[in-house]
Amino acid sequence: MIARIIENWLISTNEIFIRTAFCQLLLNEGHNVKNIHGSLEHGKDIISIDSDGDYHAYQLKKGDIDTNAWRKIKTQIDELVEYPIDYVGFDSGKSHTPYLVISGNINAIANNSIRLYNESKLRNNHPALEIIDKNELLERFTESQVKFIPKEFDDFYTFLDLLTIDGSNFLPKEQFLGFLDNLIFNEIPDYFNDKLNAISSSLILVSYLLERFQQSKNYYALFEAWIILAGCIIRFGKKANLSNENFKSSIELVTANVIDTLRLLKEEILTKKSFFEGNGAFDSAKTYGARVVMVLGTLACLELYFHQTNENYEIDNEFLELIKDKIDYALFWGESAFPYYFYLIKYLEFNNDDEISNRLLEKLFLDILEKSNADSKKTLPSVYYDVNIVIEGLIREDIELDIRNQSLSHLIDNLQFDFKKPRLIRTGIKLEDYGLRSYLSGSQIPLKIKDRYEINNYVFSESLERTYSMDSKLTIAMEKILEYSNLGKVDYDLFSGSSYILEIVVLMLTRRGKRQILAENWRKISHILYNKFILEDIEDTFTWYTRNGHNISVNPQERQSWKELVDKANLEEDSSQLYPEFMDILQFYILAVPHRINNDIIGLLDTKLTAG
Repeated sequence: MIARIIENWLISTNEIFIRTAFCQLLLNEGHNVKNIHGSLEHGKDIISIDSDGDYHAYQLKKGDIDTNAWRKIKTQIDELVEYPIDYVGFDSGKSHTPYLVISGNINAIANNSIRLYNESKLRNNHPALEIIDKNELLERFTESQVKFIPKEFDDFYTFLDLLTIDGSNFLPKEQFLGFLDNLIFNEIPDYFNDKLNAISSSLILVSYLLERFQQSKNYYALFEAWIILAGCIIRFGKKANLSNENFKSSIELVTANVIDTLRLLKEEILTKKSFFEGNGAFDSAKTYGARVVMVLGTLACLELYFHQTNENYEIDNEFLELIKDKIDYALFWGESAFPYYFYLIKYLEFNNDDEISNRLLEKLFLDILEKSNADSKKTLPSVYYDVNIVIEGLIREDIELDIRNQSLSHLIDNLQFDFKKPRLIRTGIKLEDYGLRSYLSGSQIPLKIKDRYEINNYVFSESLERTYSMDSKLTIAMEKILEYSNLGKVDYDLFSGSSYILEIVVLMLTRRGKRQILAENWRKISHILYNKFILEDIEDTFTWYTRNGHNISVNPQERQSWKELVDKANLEEDSSQLYPEFMDILQFYILAVPHRINNDIIGLLDTKLTAG
């Protein structure tokens, strides 16, 4: 069955995914690999040195090769064959073997053209072009995966579930990470090569599993999957006593996919300049606001990464203006939203826009104080509660309130999910440009809507008096929606009087010299417990669940010395080098797994991601 899955993947996937898997396959076979796809590639997507020191260069193409296809790529093939490898660490005077790697097959006529082509190149002292087609790829990929085919029923069921998932939906992160941990990273092999094979196989396997998301161009889900895999590899490498150098190439491949995927997300959002999703785009303020935070916060992290890794990278004013334009729509749904806010604040600071960044940080602080208070009627869901869970709970509350009050004022807000499976980013229901009442009654009278956001909020704000005479069938419709949507509830009593992120924000304010706002609110702070999860093994930062740790709650001091607070905010922990070593991964990882944030991680990022 694995062969059939791989074959289907080869047929349907794109060159990027094949390139990642093929690079890892070469690593698994003992090659030193460089993925150089770009403007200066000279026909070479991948170059490698094998265990004998011989050079190899590869050009990857999707699909079958016929005569027309061969003619289109012949110029690139000429460069692949004739140009020497000009790359750091390679001897440009040394010959190489060129390969055309295709996910399909070559027909007989094109095959004859390639034979004549090779005869011509050999006569001119150039190497012959070798072909790696779908059949050879299938054989090599299948052989590399034999040890990691799911054998237990639960693993096999999860494997099929992930393969057939709705690619437009959120990545089921807990299930995805649990599957990788259970199937590949659960046990540490005795032999060095088996440890490396486990890492290699994980990249190839994930390339298969993400195909549905790739087809849907669901860049955010792809980003989360690749960064979670990076964390899995780091944790496994440390537990297996591998040196960083042993899995450096795999981490580089995964990081390249993370960055490439987020580049595509950025291109999409700068083209659209809109955060509505689905036909009709009848998003509520909640779903819209959450999407604004997630997308802009993630891309702010990407921009900071570019500035840290490329001193010549220029500020993207278009993206900066988009943040300024949309920031007022941002929704702080719970503590799991904090990493996104952190990067928005850092990016605004980086661009010296202190007025907006200070306002955002102080508003965040006051919001946490208000909602973490034991007397708060609507407390703040903890860092363990993902955005989907919180938004679903909010939507359920709105529907229940509407049913109780027989009101239509929030109904459009409540209909922003698929009837079978709630979704935040990809809306299911398609109201198009029809009014709500006409849609439910079946008349579907078009409305001229220029600004959907304003229209939505207008409908939300309709008074009870105007809708008091609501038709009973609309009440029944809402009850059915509530029944079949399977929306979960959030128990807000669980979060009363404590917070996982309050101390982190207090220390951020301290590092910025915000003494006055802290002094004015310290009495409130002292009545809220600082929650923390203490890891016994630091590498467990890069996993979803771990038994090697424990929760603690700390009472802030009733009176706090400013000097002590400043010293704590600027203290650099020496307990582990793991965070500084993998800072590039860590800064993206906390977006996908926000419950792993702590004072040390945010302190490191807050200090190292310096202002411009």
